[in-house]
Amino acid sequence: MTKRKNRDYIMGRYILIMVGIFAVAIAVAARLFSTTVVYADRWEAKAEKLNRIRVVEPERGKILADDRTVLAASVNFYMPRLDLRSEGIKEDTLMRYLGALADSLAVISPYKTAKEWKEQIADTYQNRYTKRGARSFPIGNKLTYSLLQSMRNLPFMCLGTSKSGFYYEEQPRRCNPYGRMAARSIGKVAYDPVKQRMAGRSGLERALDDMLYGEPGEARSTQYANAIGLWEHKPAKKGYDVLTTINVGLQEIVEQELSAVCKSSCADWGTAVLMEVSTGEIKAISNLKYYPNLDDYAEGENHAVMGYEPGSVMKPISMMVALEDGIVSNLDAVIATGHSYAFRGARPITDSHGIAALLISEVVDSC
Repeated sequence: MTKRKNRDYIMGRYILIMVGIFAVAIAVAARLFSTTVVYADRWEAKAEKLNRIRVVEPERGKILADDRTVLAASVNFYMPRLDLRSEGIKEDTLMRYLGALADSLAVISPYKTAKEWKEQIADTYQNRYTKRGARSFPIGNKLTYSLLQSMRNLPFMCLGTSKSGFYYEEQPRRCNPYGRMAARSIGKVAYDPVKQRMAGRSGLERALDDMLYGEPGEARSTQYANAIGLWEHKPAKKGYDVLTTINVGLQEIVEQELSAVCKSSCADWGTAVLMEVSTGEIKAISNLKYYPNLDDYAEGENHAVMGYEPGSVMKPISMMVALEDGIVSNLDAVIATGHSYAFRGARPITDSHGIAALLISEVVDSC
């Protein structure tokens, strides 16, 4: 009798458990059907929003001198940050390393003293979950890759990202190794709100922007084993490197000589262009302008390529070419000059002090 009661009791519990399992299975199946069929469009739209395509910026091409010396290139700098809300951080471990960490940060990032770094880290950690507490804060700015690697080995940082909250952000920056040399000709880059990217704003950077920029890539957020990362399904294509005819040595000489002439003549601005006669290649070009606030000359507008008439200075140069090529041989010949001349149907080139006719030999004297 006792055995039968035990069996009935066990069977009752077994049936109850099985009913519960079947109920849960039916509920899961119903929710699965609802998610994948009834509300499929809603969930797919949400997944697409979370898994949106992100643009991967390409590496901008270099601008090179005639010997392939780099005049402008994109270099990655790094902003290291400390996330003190990281779950792997242990308070006793942080406090044990805090003094040594602050001393090290004062060396790599000297815009704060060791005392200030120690107080900021301690205060941020204690208030990390309050309104005035920050999720993370920078512990450096525009560091090179070698300095970033040094920072990884600092006390507390060496424990790894999960235990220290240390991570970094890349900061691409356009650099000119020769500083202000040929700065106006090389140009600058800045954010373009129309193109919604960094683009050339002046000089060669602007004129050859499409070639230098390259082609952007595409990436999607992807769930990996332990984190969400970006999967680059369309790699970015690096921009073309541009080889110019500028010679670094000659460019330096031209800039120094132009600066000396401008200072000796107290000129408002000056322009110098050095051309290799046999090829027509521009080996150096400099544009200097006087800035009262600097009390010195610095790169100004590129007058050498601006759209205005060059003036009488071109007369002897043009005549020299005509004599060398044999187009003109008789210096006593008379040519009709007038006050203007329409070159190939373009707007007339005017001479404010022109006359009806000149001897060939008088062309040079009239400048």
